[in-house]
Amino acid sequence: MLQNGSTVRNTLDLIREVEGGSPAGREVTVWNARLAEGQRQFPALTAGGKVFPLLFIWLVSGSGEDWASGFRNAANVYYQRAVYKVELMLYAVLPVTILALGILIITQVIPIARAILGPMNDMMTGVGE
Repeated sequence: MLQNGSTVRNTLDLIREVEGGSPAGREVTVWNARLAEGQRQFPALTAGGKVFPLLFIWLVSGSGEDWASGFRNAANVYYQRAVYKVELMLYAVLPVTILALGILIITQVIPIARAILGPMNDMMTGVGE
């Protein structure tokens, strides 16, 4: 919203409405009150909060008063972290999945091989008698 020209106050109002009575909603209400008091520095606006991680506050604060840029930077960092975690999980699950698929194939092939080779073996042993 900030990127598209919305004010910080309107953005915080929307976040507060969306979050409702959650801890994040209550903390954003405090932010909005501090903003109404004239606070313009993001670290001072978020001081004492326990819901939002310090990394988030630090990333947004790094842009100074250009909060749209700070939120964009924070979104980018958190997005990259999420992508990394998904890739890490994929690389952890992939070998296990391949092993499970191999076991499944073997359990399907062994009975078929026994069904085909069993009568052939019986025919071979019966021929010599």
